[in-house]
Amino acid sequence: NEFILDFENVVSDKEPLELKAQEIFDAYGVAVIYIRSSDLEGMTGAEYSQHMYSQHVPFEDAVVLIDCAEASSYYMHYAGRAESIFQSADGNLMMTAFDEAGTFDDGIRDYLNLAESILLQRSSATRELVLLEDNAAVQSVQEEQPLLSLTDTQPEIQEQVPGQIAGERQLPLVVDTAHVVAPELIQALNSKAEAISEKYKCEVAALFVKTTNGHDPLAYADDFYDYNGYGYGENDDGLLALYVDGAEGEREIYITTHGKAISKITDADIDYITDLMIMYLSDGDYAWAFETFVDEATDVVKVSVSLIWIPLSLGIGMLVVFFVLKTMASANKSVVRKVDAKDYVRSGSMVVTGSYDNFLFNNVTRVARPKNTSSGSSTHTSSSGRTHGGGGKRF
Repeated sequence: NEFILDFENVVSDKEPLELKAQEIFDAYGVAVIYIRSSDLEGMTGAEYSQHMYSQHVPFEDAVVLIDCAEASSYYMHYAGRAESIFQSADGNLMMTAFDEAGTFDDGIRDYLNLAESILLQRSSATRELVLLEDNAAVQSVQEEQPLLSLTDTQPEIQEQVPGQIAGERQLPLVVDTAHVVAPELIQALNSKAEAISEKYKCEVAALFVKTTNGHDPLAYADDFYDYNGYGYGENDDGLLALYVDGAEGEREIYITTHGKAISKITDADIDYITDLMIMYLSDGDYAWAFETFVDEATDVVKVSVSLIWIPLSLGIGMLVVFFVLKTMASANKSVVRKVDAKDYVRSGSMVVTGSYDNFLFNNVTRVARPKNTSSGSSTHTSSSGRTHGGGGKRF
């Protein structure tokens, strides 16, 4: 039985991927399948996913990633036990992991690793639940005094002395005390945030809470960022998204920025990103909301970094073209510069008997009045005495 079905021959080294998929199947009894196909054969994505599973996958319990070349789209299909193990947010994360890799082989490897991580976390949680159910006494204690982990503890902002901030980050980049994101996804989200933060030297973090304990949400985000040591490098560059869970109309999403992130992430960027996040948060898709936050923030930071090289690249390009053309011209010794146009006219071949000017038409150019689309970054001072940018809204 094959796990990697490459009908387009895009995979360079299939054997290690097959071995990895086999290991996952042996450990968890769920087949993790990748299919690369040419087109949808006139079907919808859902129809095609079901068709490919029934035609090519002999496993009853399976998660299938279908990569369709013609549609330039990915589709997830779950069968058997995989339907109860994997959630919609898991599919989004797995497709993103595959898409962001540099090669097909790396993408499939990342997809397999993430699927394995989810299976590991879910199976561990299931075993713990069974143990609790088998022991009534332990279950009773569990209900009265739940076991606490790092993300179970509500981050409390204590009274702080301005300037006394943590030297090193005290918590993960993604902290969920509201328990809105499946615990097994927190690790994957943290891994992505760590990779992005390191690549662009700007920390990207998120905090999900039930309440800000009476604090203004933006001030809460500022202080959580400062006093827990968030930020990259000596200037603590970075941004943090705060989601405050609650009833409809009382939920809040805010983003605080610090260091170089203040100038890179403008007020307009924050307004745009929070609007996108609200679409997913309103549907309860919290993991995908964070994915959107990371991706959009990364795009802004990436562009601003890339723009630095544009003038330099143009200058180097112009110099190269100048010297190439000069070399070509100097090699052409038969070309002699002529100053007057008469040098190009054969003597006696042209006689001008009269001349006049005819007015043909008006050429009027109208320029629209430019709209004020510029957007900077407003700033404020947090309780630690540091400068922050940011903003957000209630929804």
